[in-house]
Amino acid sequence: MTSGLSHRASPASKPTADHSRCTPPPHLPGWRIFAHGGSTQPTSDLIAYAGDHQLLEDTGLWINPDGQGCDCSRNAAGWFGTYAYVPEQQHGDDAHAVDVALALPAVTTILEEHGPAWIDLSAGWISCIGRTIGQDADFKLWNEANYFATLPYEDSAVSNTHSAYMTGVHKVYARGSDELQVWIDTHTWRAVGVETAFEHGIAVPLETVKDPVPGGGYDDPSQCPKGD
Repeated sequence: MTSGLSHRASPASKPTADHSRCTPPPHLPGWRIFAHGGSTQPTSDLIAYAGDHQLLEDTGLWINPDGQGCDCSRNAAGWFGTYAYVPEQQHGDDAHAVDVALALPAVTTILEEHGPAWIDLSAGWISCIGRTIGQDADFKLWNEANYFATLPYEDSAVSNTHSAYMTGVHKVYARGSDELQVWIDTHTWRAVGVETAFEHGIAVPLETVKDPVPGGGYDDPSQCPKGD
């Protein structure tokens, strides 16, 4: 079964799912779960809609390491193949990251006031030396929104600090925002930054509430990739 989460919307997967089966998950009022089943192996592609509005596109970029339950084959080099991966159905770090993001009062307020919204696929966060820092929880707004908020922010480490990032808290004005990208340090399980204009919109910092401090452990910025 392939599943996901949407906020105040009624998405269906493609192939289509029964809208009447979108049920509220425990402890998340206003959210609905969508699901698509019918096969013992996950679909290689998943596209979710609410009416004519596309919520999610996952085109099978992932492989099951042990080859079980996916559209995979095996040769001398091991398993190969792809399957659609929707992190909201997992019980590990992806689900925990979403919980941490939703524990930020400003994030839940923005979702409540400017929804509907949905949870998109997460991304990993790696240091310049190749060590895992954490991951993001990505919330997409159906409509662009303007708002003021007090949020943690993440920035590049200051030269000679040899840390992975800097994190502080500021007041920000978001204009034309359609996304909340919450960066979470999975070693401390803290939300250390929220980007309100990652792909669209403008974020205007207004006031520093908490001065930035180093975080993420040791890193070496000179080892980060350069250029495009």
